[in-house]
Amino acid sequence: MGYLASGYAFSAEPDWERVRRLLPAHHVRGYKHKERPLWMLDAWKSIRGVPEHYPFTGEPIRFQDLEIEGAERDSALATTFERICDLVAYPPYERAFLRVPLAIAATANAPTFAFTADDDTLDFAALIDADSYVRIGCRMEDLDLVLDDGVLRVMPLDSGEHDDGSMSELLLDLARIENVRIGEPTTVGGESSLIYYHPSTVWPREWGNAEELLGFGTFDPFETFTEQFAPVFEANLPKSAPPAPAANTPRVEQAAARTTSTRDLGMLAAIAACFLWPVGIGLAIYHLAKNEGRKASQAAILCGAGFVLIVALAPIQIGLGPAASQEYSDLIYTGFAVVAAAVAIALRSWLMRRP
Repeated sequence: MGYLASGYAFSAEPDWERVRRLLPAHHVRGYKHKERPLWMLDAWKSIRGVPEHYPFTGEPIRFQDLEIEGAERDSALATTFERICDLVAYPPYERAFLRVPLAIAATANAPTFAFTADDDTLDFAALIDADSYVRIGCRMEDLDLVLDDGVLRVMPLDSGEHDDGSMSELLLDLARIENVRIGEPTTVGGESSLIYYHPSTVWPREWGNAEELLGFGTFDPFETFTEQFAPVFEANLPKSAPPAPAANTPRVEQAAARTTSTRDLGMLAAIAACFLWPVGIGLAIYHLAKNEGRKASQAAILCGAGFVLIVALAPIQIGLGPAASQEYSDLIYTGFAVVAAAVAIALRSWLMRRP
């Protein structure tokens, strides 16, 4: 489980002092976008052996850690979610998961977007306004849940693997729950297989572009966060806590502290674009279609480097002659792959440092 991120965004400034009182067991830091009316909440607990905290890398807030003021707010959807968790063999979320965003939104007194996701088991996002859920997206084991006209529509994920009948039994049990509607199976792949899929789709577009602001839907989430947001509130911080990371501080995955591995798929994509230069053309076209000029330019540069390398093979093969070229083809292309990977790594590292 790498790329873990969990936090909250608000379209109006939250009541920070009330939020602090709601989270007495957490360190709290609030941010504001430097240009937009957009605020974000990062709440985390200290981890032994990890002295420094990077934004939104803490575990999701648990309901038992909240200091609820007055009576607990009732929610039919939260109850439905808990019943679903009871039926799923290994739900990656706690039963009261939907009650936490409701409590945060009520305390902040602002439209609230909640997200918890990684590149493996967690993929959740919700938008709350006026103390009620507006949109929900959640992946749970082999199920996909979305809010549809006031009920949770549950769709089995079709990964192409053989089903021994357990899914059919689970769907029958889920269909008996009030506020649950069973939908058609959803095929895993394409856009639906991206990390932070539901945070990307549930995010309110009127708040801005989630990919540009937070990196949702990419393999570099929060890469430019400290360049766009500034800390505006801090509370409950440990005495030895460092200040909020500066804009030029690289983001380190705290998931590694939890014996998890992180994969730099952005680097793998760069290597693919250079080694198989047609891939670079495809990436450049893709980013151009999404109006992402910088990424398109980077893909084009990597593609150009790959094209130059493949052209450079011609003199080598001509010099060896047809017979030798055929005999040593495996060695030649292995060497090409090594050189292309080294060039791609060096190029991407240089490009990432460019303004």
